[in-house]
Amino acid sequence: MGFNEFLKKDYEWERKACNNKKGYRWVYSYKGKWKQLNLTGWKLWLYKAGLLIFMFFGSFVFLYGSSIRCKVNQVKESEIFLLLVLGAMAFLYTGVGCFLFSKEKVAEPDIVLQKRLITWSAGIGLLLLIISVVCSALQFRGRFTIQDKVAIICQILTAVCVFVILLLQKFLKATDI
Repeated sequence: MGFNEFLKKDYEWERKACNNKKGYRWVYSYKGKWKQLNLTGWKLWLYKAGLLIFMFFGSFVFLYGSSIRCKVNQVKESEIFLLLVLGAMAFLYTGVGCFLFSKEKVAEPDIVLQKRLITWSAGIGLLLLIISVVCSALQFRGRFTIQDKVAIICQILTAVCVFVILLLQKFLKATDI
């Protein structure tokens, strides 16, 4: 389905009054299904704050662990996986960011897109972090320095944060209005 078909399906042209030469302007207005989130008020605020905290903590730990100079971070296979994790995290941040700026009433395509972005990227990110840790562990077979252990612990903590974000996202439900 192309972009025009998507717009024709759920959106409608409307003529609105405007202070320009013509006196009006054409805008798209959403006419599709709306979803209501099962959390409202301060519970929704706490939910969004929790997502934001886990997202920032996971990012900080990941960047800190990736910037340590150690053997684990210098293995080519590990570097490739860590770069792929950065790409997956970009999708995770997009999905979480879209959700953080949404209201209690959300358009159906938006909620579907947010859930897909978070689910796919969290699964990919978690898998890649596990592969990175296993790859690093097999490479050195227990001859780790303190920096290597800290880097692996940071990767595991990032995987835990991504997993918690995925669980929080699965907890949220949306009903039709």
